[in-house]
Amino acid sequence: QECEELKKANDGILTTIRILAKNNIKLREIISEIKDIAEANIRIADLEGLNGVYRRGLAKQILHKIS
Repeated sequence: QECEELKKANDGILTTIRILAKNNIKLREIISEIKDIAEANIRIADLEGLNGVYRRGLAKQILHKIS
């Protein structure tokens, strides 16, 4: 009986690990997309000159947080 309880607990832990692994993959994809958007905003800010200073600053902050 104790062995069966431990097997159930282990199955629950394995299920949680699988869920966390899937979530980790999804989060990495989202972070990659955010990084791409921030880099695109820096390129746009460079084209905007002085008008893009604020945009560039925000994008740099985002990239800093990601790294």
